[in-house]
Amino acid sequence: MSNLHYKVVGQGIPLVCLHGLGGDMQQVIHLFEPFHKLEKIYIDCPGHGKSMKFEVNELSFDFISDTIISFLDELHIESFLVAGISMEAGIAMNMMERHPDRLLGAILIRPAWLDCDEPDNLKILKKAALYMQRGKSYQSFAKTKEIQTLETSLPNAVRSISKQFERIQGAISTSQLLKTMIADKPINKLSSLSSFFKPCLIFCSDNDPTHPKGYGRLIHSVLPNASLEQVHSKYIDAEIHITEIQAATKSFIAAQFPNH
Repeated sequence: MSNLHYKVVGQGIPLVCLHGLGGDMQQVIHLFEPFHKLEKIYIDCPGHGKSMKFEVNELSFDFISDTIISFLDELHIESFLVAGISMEAGIAMNMMERHPDRLLGAILIRPAWLDCDEPDNLKILKKAALYMQRGKSYQSFAKTKEIQTLETSLPNAVRSISKQFERIQGAISTSQLLKTMIADKPINKLSSLSSFFKPCLIFCSDNDPTHPKGYGRLIHSVLPNASLEQVHSKYIDAEIHITEIQAATKSFIAAQFPNH
C-alpha cells in the first residue's frame, strides 16, 4: 500500500499525524496517543522510518504530500485533519495549498519552512549533511563553531541534531535526505494560504533555532481562520512542551468539531 509504513489507532475524525525531518512515527505517537474520539493515522513518511522503498534524492514536498494523499485514497479516507511537526508542518502547508478540499483543518507544530528553499535556520543541518557525505562522524561535527555555540545555550537542541547521525538508514541516505528536503520549499507563495479558510492551529516557541517563532507568526498572519499558540521550547522543557501542545490541541478539536 503505497510502500508506506503506517499504523491506525482509534475511531472518529481522521487525524493524519506526521513526524519531523529524519524522524519516524514514534515522534508523533507519544504526542497524540492520549487523544480519544479520533482515528489517528500514523505514517512513516517516504524516506523515513520503515518507509524506505523510495529514492531519497527524488523526494520533495509535493511528492511526499501526493504520496500521502494517494495512500489515504487507498484507505478510503476522503477528508481528514493533518498535524505535522517541523518538515511535516511543511507537508501540511503543501496540502493546504494544493489539496485544500481534502482537509478538515491543519495543525502546524514548529514549522521550519515558509515559501523559500534553503532557509537560514536549517543551515546547521545542511552542514551536518556535508559532514555525513564526507564520511565524518558526529564527533567531528560536534567540534564545529556552530555546535559548540549551540551547546552552551541549548544543549538539547544539539542532542536533537546529533540524532540525524544515528539514523538506521545510514550517513549517505541521511545526507541525501537532508540536502534534498532543505533544497525544496513546501509552498509557492505564503500568500496562497490566505485562501485556506478551514481551521488551523499553529505552535511556535522561543529558544528553538531551527524552528523560528517568527515563522509561526508569519503563517498565522495570512491565514483567515487560524490560532497561534506559543508554547515552552522543546529544548528547555520537553515535558511542559508536550503538555501544552496536547492541551491546546484538545481545545482546538473540541471547539472546531464539537459533535465528535
